[in-house]
Parts: sequence; structure tokens; C-alpha cells
Amino acid sequence: MGWNWACALSEHADLHILTQHDNGNKERIDRLRAQGLGLHPSATIHYLPAFLPPADDPDRARIGASPFRYYRAYRRWQWMAFLHAQKIVADNQIDIVHHLNMTGYREPGYLWLLDRPFVIGPVGGFLNYPWSYMPVLRPAERLRQSARSIVNTLTMRLDRRVARALRTAAVVLAATSADAEMMRRCYGLKPLVTGDAACGPMPDRPRRIAGNSLTLVSSGLHIARKSLPVGLHALALLGPDVPWTLHLLGEGPETPHLRGLADGLGITERIVWHGWRPRAEAIEIMKDADIFLFPSLLEGSATVVMEALSLGLPVVCFDCCGMHDSITPDCGIAIPTTPASTAASRFAVAIQALWRSPETREKLADGARARAQELSYPARAAQVAHLYQSLVGAAGHSP
Repeated sequence: MGWNWACALSEHADLHILTQHDNGNKERIDRLRAQGLGLHPSATIHYLPAFLPPADDPDRARIGASPFRYYRAYRRWQWMAFLHAQKIVADNQIDIVHHLNMTGYREPGYLWLLDRPFVIGPVGGFLNYPWSYMPVLRPAERLRQSARSIVNTLTMRLDRRVARALRTAAVVLAATSADAEMMRRCYGLKPLVTGDAACGPMPDRPRRIAGNSLTLVSSGLHIARKSLPVGLHALALLGPDVPWTLHLLGEGPETPHLRGLADGLGITERIVWHGWRPRAEAIEIMKDADIFLFPSLLEGSATVVMEALSLGLPVVCFDCCGMHDSITPDCGIAIPTTPASTAASRFAVAIQALWRSPETREKLADGARARAQELSYPARAAQVAHLYQSLVGAAGHSP
């Protein structure tokens, strides 16, 4: 996400980018720049040591498995980045400082201490898993999500550094409108909603011909907050009159539970379990689908949703989080989250309606491509660049 934002913003401003030298990061960037791809030639990249040990170091897994150790290591890296940024500001004409990553609000870094207009975001991570859906989770996951919600609520209200960073910012960008509302309540801010992910280049979309079956695709980690059981229950409710197939991309700790649920619902034979595939293969699988099914209840601007729109896939999802901001009646069907007891049946009704009307599917497919243009990285970067201009306009020069 950060790379795509940087590439798009580099078309509007001369950037000095602080990033880490880790796992071939520098080599990949150098290769892309040598090919004339990605960043504008005027952008300067400053590489800092990685905040995690190398991949073959046992400490990497130990630190990565503990949120406390992970954030402590990342906070140290952010302080190192701040010290390096001080030198950049001293040696160059810097008009604006922008803390872009990470999206989660818990680590705002220290760039807000610099004597320059400060932009932060897109900021997200304020949302919790809906309490009304806790009963559908398995006991261990229910406990984990409940604990996360409590810690998250306490952090956003008690962490002084987070509050100072957000209130110091000249501009706060929000990952979702729901995150913006939480920042308004907690900090009295009025963030601009830009989304954290955006749509990339749009490959050619084959004209789909109405056939004798309906192909759905879903993609992502198999974790509790993705709420894939809602989608599986919805498909089971369709009955034999809707000849559907679901292509399921991804896997995770919930995969065994999902396979067991599919067996219990009697729909295993209609699901193709792809697991993880290289991105190019995953895109080809998605391109051949009729509908993108995404029943997640806790997301930002999900990258897979952006990809689905770019491919001209109508999206069926919950009307919450980043999906609320991205999916309109012209490009998909957004299902209200309440009441939880009827969520699966409402997904089933939406899918059945799309099966019965190939014309509606095609209309939504065209709308998805149009929406992808509106949510593209160039479009969102132009919006942020306009903010940059407004911050430095009084000085009489461009950033």
C-alpha cells in the first residue's frame, strides 16, 4: 500500500521517502526504478535498517508473534526515522512532512515533532468487531476479539502520544468514514476520508456471457474477522435452483473450521479451495468470476475489493468499514450489518437476485470499472496533492 501511495504522490511532489532495507526491499525498488516503473525519477529514497531481525533469525518469529514486542521494535524504528528526518529537513527544502505508514493509529511515529506542516494517514484501526456478531465466533476467537476491542478502546482514549500526533497534524487522512467518525468523537478532529488502499491498473475485462451457472470468488486470509461462515451459510441457503460455484482464494487458521462447516452444510463439492496462489494466477481466477463475495466485518479499504472493482466484478459485502465508502449501488450490493441473525439470508437474497438478472450483473460490472477509476491511486493522490498545495500555498511555491 505504501509503495503505491508513494508512486502516485511522486507525480505531484518531490519526495524524500524513508523506508526500511529488508527482505530484498531495496533490490525490488531499484529494479523497478531501473525499468522506469513506479516512483518518479525526482523521488529520493532513504533506506534505514529493518526494525525486525532478518527472516532467518529466530528472534524475528519471536518478536513478530507478540504484538507488544512488535510495536516496541517498530516504535524504535520510528524514532530512528525521526532522527534521520531531522537531517533531511536540515539539508533540503522540505515543505511538508507526511507519516504514511503504518495505517493503524497505534504507531503515529515522531515526525509530528518536526517544525513543518504535518500530514498523517490514511489512519485506521479504530474499529472493533461488532458485538452482535460475537456469538457466531468460536469461544477462543470470541475471547480474542473481545479482548482486542477492550484494549483498542482504552488505547485510543488513553494513549497521549497518539492524541498529540493526531491533534498536531495540519491534515488527518482517514482510512474509512467510520475511522473518521471515531477520531471526531475521541479527538475532536475532522479528517478527510481518502481510503488506505486504492485501485490499481485495470486489466482488460472479458465480456461475460450469461451461462448456466453462477461463479463466485472470495479472497483473503481465513481469519475470524473475515466472517466467511456468513458467506458459506448464505450459499447453502440458495438451494438447488441456483447452480453456483465458489472459488476460495487464501487460507489461514480458520481454514479447517471452514472446511468442516462446508461439509456440515453439504456444499463442499461446490467450493474450489485454491489456497494461496501467485498474484497473477489469483487475478486470472477472479477475472472469470461473476460476483466477488466479501462478507468481512472488520476492514479498511480492502485491497481485494479494490482488485475486484478493477476487474469489473460486482461486489456483495457488508455495508460497513471501507466497503461502506467503496461500494455503491452502481457497483455492488452492500448488506446492512443488523440484525446479525438474518445476515446470511440477506446475502443469499442478494446473490439470488444477481443470478436471476444477468443484465443487472453486467450493469454492475460496468459500474465497478467506473468506480475503480474514481478510487484509483492517481485519483486519490491528486486529492492529497491538492491538500499539499493548500498547506504551502501561502509560501508562494510548490511542494
